[in-house]
Amino acid sequence: MTSLVRFFSRDKRTALSRSALSLTACVMVCVLTGLVAGCGSLSLTNTSPKIDYFVLQDLALPAASTAGTPPRNSRVLLIASSTSQTLFDSERMVFTKDGISRSYYQFANWSDRPARSIATLAETRLSRVGGLKTVAQSTSGVRTDLLLSLRLNELTHDDSVSPGVVRLDMTADLLDWRTRELIARRTFSQKAAVDSRDSIGGAQASNRAVTAVLNELSLWIEANTATLK
Repeated sequence: MTSLVRFFSRDKRTALSRSALSLTACVMVCVLTGLVAGCGSLSLTNTSPKIDYFVLQDLALPAASTAGTPPRNSRVLLIASSTSQTLFDSERMVFTKDGISRSYYQFANWSDRPARSIATLAETRLSRVGGLKTVAQSTSGVRTDLLLSLRLNELTHDDSVSPGVVRLDMTADLLDWRTRELIARRTFSQKAAVDSRDSIGGAQASNRAVTAVLNELSLWIEANTATLK
């Protein structure tokens, strides 16, 4: 009888141990399930840092409409974006902390390569002036008399000075395309103060620098084409 009691007691303890193990296993499964679910929710809420895209803009107000006004000469001007410095031939925004080295912003880009954007802005601005019969991009296929080649040398948010500035440097070549002769060449350099030490401040200052360069470019083109027929 004593042996039977011991047997049943031992069997009961074994059953209890198995129940405890089963319970522990269930708890672990629940915990793991909860962790997986938690990781799933984290993957949905903790997204990667967003990348900001900025559009270079001409901040000058549109000039009065010249519709119906005959151009001062019958020349056609095409604009070409020539090879730029490799560092700036990218949508990545460039900055410097020490004034010597250059780096890209990690999460801030231009909407297009700055050289191409500036060429597009130059087309719009020079078309407003109304001094030329036609202004278009070199890729338009239009037969031309004059070619304006723009080369971007630098567009950098310089944070090595206080307050920071954006430095823009661009070279323009104006050619008589019929004779392949260089009419004029000029390098335009501008800097604009940065209001905030981040990509937003850099983009806003870049717009001001580009606008200032387009102001000078317009006057330069007008001066060098005024006597052309």
